[in-house]
Amino acid sequence: MYERPLNDDPAASNAYDALKNTADKVMQGLEKVREHKEINRRRWLWELVQNAKDLPNRFGRLSIKLVRQQDQLTFAHNGDPFRVRDVTALINQVSSKPSDSIDAQITGKYGTGFISTHLLSTTIEVTGVIQREGLPAKLMRLMLDREGNRSEDLIPKIEKARALVERIDSDAAFQDLPDYDTRRTEESFDTEFTYRLVTDDARETASVGLADLVNTLPYTLGNLAQVKRMLVEDMVTGRTLDYRCEVVANDGAIRKLRMTAG
Repeated sequence: MYERPLNDDPAASNAYDALKNTADKVMQGLEKVREHKEINRRRWLWELVQNAKDLPNRFGRLSIKLVRQQDQLTFAHNGDPFRVRDVTALINQVSSKPSDSIDAQITGKYGTGFISTHLLSTTIEVTGVIQREGLPAKLMRLMLDREGNRSEDLIPKIEKARALVERIDSDAAFQDLPDYDTRRTEESFDTEFTYRLVTDDARETASVGLADLVNTLPYTLGNLAQVKRMLVEDMVTGRTLDYRCEVVANDGAIRKLRMTAG
């Protein structure tokens, strides 16, 4: 059990309080998500789409790929690499959107809405590229582990993830990617969120979210100017959907949606 330090060291006490505050916030968020499970079963996918569409993209517009297998779901996109603040926002469950942002296109990244995706799995494997100004890009693998019944169960997991990011220049988990910018293409879906669907309830949550996507994506994608394409490969049903939104006016105000299904 992870408990408050018994000594009078201010630094140790402050560090524990910061971890406990994050753990409390995550636990409260999980409880709310589970309390309103039926709503959030339809929400999780749109939260991932909203977070992705807020990312800039060197190719002009974003492409998304969703793959479901019987026991796993992966959401990937070709948005620009993570910044350190994006990674810490994921760990600490805070929005990386500036609080004074006046950009109406940004709806918030990795804030309270993202926690709804934990209905799929209490652990999320995040793979992507992290880039800092003036430094080489690095491949990153991070586990967001929210498994536990109380805040104290989450504290060591949050602390472990934080410590990993602080070792970005020394830990083998971060691999150098020489010439990443020149090798990257529009088909490079480098950012992945992988969810292990280990329970019947998780698999049902995936099914509900995908069914809602099929019914509403044509309208939604037509109104998301930042998203160019969304490819859905459902290995469970054998269905493949490829939504493409093409701009047909120079001002971007008129868009045409093309869908292929297999």
